[in-house]
Amino acid sequence: MGFKTFVRLAILLATTLIPLEVKASPSLIFPFAVNWEILRSGFNNTLDVALEADTYGEEWILEIRPDEGTFLRTPRGTTAVVGIKSSDDPSDLSPFDLLVINEQELARLLGIHEDTQTPWGKEIFLEFRSDGPEEQTFTFKANPKYFVSASLKFQL
Repeated sequence: MGFKTFVRLAILLATTLIPLEVKASPSLIFPFAVNWEILRSGFNNTLDVALEADTYGEEWILEIRPDEGTFLRTPRGTTAVVGIKSSDDPSDLSPFDLLVINEQELARLLGIHEDTQTPWGKEIFLEFRSDGPEEQTFTFKANPKYFVSASLKFQL
């Protein structure tokens, strides 16, 4: 066997055997329905009360990647979240019932892009269980004149 043949054989083995050994752990994909409403309220430029409401029904996805963490994906983007188990009930087999998400990231996933006067940064707890609350409402101060309120309802 000549040197060129040996090199070709080594390259062939490297390209076929190595990828078989390196496999990422499969992700768990959990799609669920979300109905939500966004309400913008405040004063417009003439100091009249202004209200604007939009209602959405869409599918969000919770993706658990064993090597990377947990991610929440909506039609507007994806962000990392942290799952927390708040129940001590031994019959509850779910890995978590709360999702922790940064306020700014939740606003981005909901499509709230207005400029803010104060920095966003607190953590928000989303109840993530089938027997959870009817709606979860969050209010964001979008600018000095407007508040944005979002009501989420998960259907697990």
